[in-house]
Amino acid sequence: MKVWFYFSLLSILFIIVGCSSSNKGDKSDSKEDPIEVNGLTYDKAFEIVNVETGWKRASKPFVKIKLRNVTGKPITDKVEVKYAFIKDDEIIDNSSIYIRGSSDVAWDNGLCVTEELSPITSFSGTILNGIPTVRAKVLFMDDTPIWEGEISKEVTAY
Repeated sequence: MKVWFYFSLLSILFIIVGCSSSNKGDKSDSKEDPIEVNGLTYDKAFEIVNVETGWKRASKPFVKIKLRNVTGKPITDKVEVKYAFIKDDEIIDNSSIYIRGSSDVAWDNGLCVTEELSPITSFSGTILNGIPTVRAKVLFMDDTPIWEGEISKEVTAY
């Protein structure tokens, strides 16, 4: 009986000590620090002003995104956006683009930047066969979503 009591007491002590110890050196369970721009996470640093989608010459889908700097000061950090174009159950293009590079002029507070994202892949014969249904997903590099949805079937001349 005494052995069982001491074993139970040791088990409880081990659990209490184990739960209160910190793993400061172990980063395997911790999330990465969020990417920041001027001290703000992406969802707080930018305002989505406009999103336009469509097709160039009925052969290439595009997403045009307009973002405003709302950090309160000029952005001098690189700002990268990643995107994917998806048809049916297949990613037809997966890429990224810097909307502000390290050598670009500072992006002043309140100003907007417009970027057009388009896949490398072109579709042939879409006018004869009908424009396919394509979706796009646009995110900041820290996976903060910017826009996701179906590309409009509207065709532009350029």
